[in-house]
Amino acid sequence: MKKLIVLISILLCFTSLLYSNSAEKYFKAGAEKVLSKDYESGIKDLNKAIALDPKVAKAYFARGAAKLNLGDYAGAIKDLNKSIELDPKTAMSYYTRGMVKVSQSDNASAMLDFSKAIELDPKFAEGYYIRGVAKAQLSDYTGGIKDCSKAIELNPDLADAYGSRGLDKNELGDYIEAINDCDKAIELDPKLAEAYYTRGNAKYSLGDKQGALDDLSTAGELGYDKAYEAIKKIQNKEM
Repeated sequence: MKKLIVLISILLCFTSLLYSNSAEKYFKAGAEKVLSKDYESGIKDLNKAIALDPKVAKAYFARGAAKLNLGDYAGAIKDLNKSIELDPKTAMSYYTRGMVKVSQSDNASAMLDFSKAIELDPKFAEGYYIRGVAKAQLSDYTGGIKDCSKAIELNPDLADAYGSRGLDKNELGDYIEAINDCDKAIELDPKLAEAYYTRGNAKYSLGDKQGALDDLSTAGELGYDKAYEAIKKIQNKEM
């Protein structure tokens, strides 16, 4: 799975809420900065929006998303809790809080948030995908396949879902189908390092050593350091 990136482009859709003019101005400025990955500056503007209007749920959401991307997980959870308290019907708030929990390896609790997001938005493909990832982290690979399949049904272009489903199939020993899913993931996103890593492992399990080494090398070149460890293990076995 790629580094977790919160889907926050939805933020700018929330500017029609009933803010004071000043709070709205700071919210818009802060949201735009968060979207451009200028998280620290965005937080400063969102602090001002919240100071002017402490009941703006989406400002807490935006600030929580920024804090997640800065690695401030405790601060992100606090802001997302407040966002949910003020507006308990927004799927993205639960989804994002779940993302924070995944970052903290609290997968069981994260699944509850992802399930709530899906309940609020049954067509939320990313919600199914990331819940599948959390299930896989808990070794529920069959559950992971089911959720990723639903995500793909809702969004056939979601490369990460194919990659994650391929990983689950690889863990269950279904190497050919794992390769097929990774092929599709790579077709959709040629820089999806983990798909190369999973496909390399599946190829090695099927006896294709050179194909495995090629894929693992590509995964490493794309920044997935675990791939180099896998290459060393293969080379040591062949000595």
